[in-house]
Amino acid sequence: MGLVLMLILSYVSNSTVQAQSVSNNHVLVKSGRPAVTLKDVTNKAKGKSTYSSNVTKLQLKSINNHIQKGTTTSKRKIRKATPLSSTNAFGFSVYDASVTLIMDNDADGYYSEFELNFDVDYDNGTANVYADIYYRTAGGDWLWFYTTNDFQVSGNSSSDSYSVISNLSSDFPSDGYDFLIDIYESGVPGIVVTYSSVDDFDLSNVLLEDNGYDSAVNNALSLQTLSLNLIDDFDFDGFYTGFNLLIDLDNQSFDRNLYAILYSRDSVSGWYKEHTTQTVLVNLNETVEFSIDGLWNTGYETDYYDFLVEIVDADTGEVVVDFGPEYQTLSARKLESANWDQAADVVVVESYSAGSMGWVFYLSIVLLAIIRVYPNRTWKRSGN
Repeated sequence: MGLVLMLILSYVSNSTVQAQSVSNNHVLVKSGRPAVTLKDVTNKAKGKSTYSSNVTKLQLKSINNHIQKGTTTSKRKIRKATPLSSTNAFGFSVYDASVTLIMDNDADGYYSEFELNFDVDYDNGTANVYADIYYRTAGGDWLWFYTTNDFQVSGNSSSDSYSVISNLSSDFPSDGYDFLIDIYESGVPGIVVTYSSVDDFDLSNVLLEDNGYDSAVNNALSLQTLSLNLIDDFDFDGFYTGFNLLIDLDNQSFDRNLYAILYSRDSVSGWYKEHTTQTVLVNLNETVEFSIDGLWNTGYETDYYDFLVEIVDADTGEVVVDFGPEYQTLSARKLESANWDQAADVVVVESYSAGSMGWVFYLSIVLLAIIRVYPNRTWKRSGN
């Protein structure tokens, strides 16, 4: 009896970075897992200190979060009463939207920092879209708040939702605010779908105030941008192999040397140290930007991962501020390393033979397998 088993598998060449120990008391290191592959680059520009860690840039997918600082309300664009609708709107919808209130420094019930999250669906496959976000007080005009970058939506996936995390600098007196989201297909004029406080109570009467009213505001580092974008899902299972982390902070205290530490954890383990950035000198009233692009090659099983970022004073070792899973963009992100993210071709051929003609059956099965593996090859008979 003969048995033929043929497996054709694609694979990724793996590289690892040695894990490092952690001195901070509340961080538990998970040993034995490789860290992300990173290349460090530091750039200093006038009025803005930037830090960037990069691997090869890939197509960004899923959540892209951004901060829009307040500007003078009188200069904000007012939404038209009857804006232009797209002629290509069929199939677009907003599945859900939510607001997470984050920071209330003076404990008066009005928040100076919040996160707006919304999930756009497209029944006809995949599309690139962007959003205009508006706000208003009761009975007022809809005022422009922020326009997002382009982002990709696919079917009814929940992993392509979009978040905007906002720290309100000005022009938001203590009040209840409604929100409205206009979705556009990139490159196509007109709105494909609108979602607002009329559709979802979560977008209604959100109690907000800017930092001027939130009087106990931290006079050290003020969060301006926090985002974690997921990158590449080769087997289309909703779990991604890479990410981009972006943090912008305003330094409102004094000149200081800062660096960032990134940690991750899966659903069953403690915090694991992924990466420590280089140190950047940030002068008073400058903005520091930390950007880390990571690609997980091996060692990360398919799971929901949380992230923690610590901003550390390099001169004192003090953790000045940290950001963790209390922010939706750093909580329960669907990730896996590249060795778990393979859209592999597998051909399995089994043959069982008995008797004098068994070798004919055996040979025919092998030939069929070869033709299946090389379907586009032209087979020619040799001879005269």
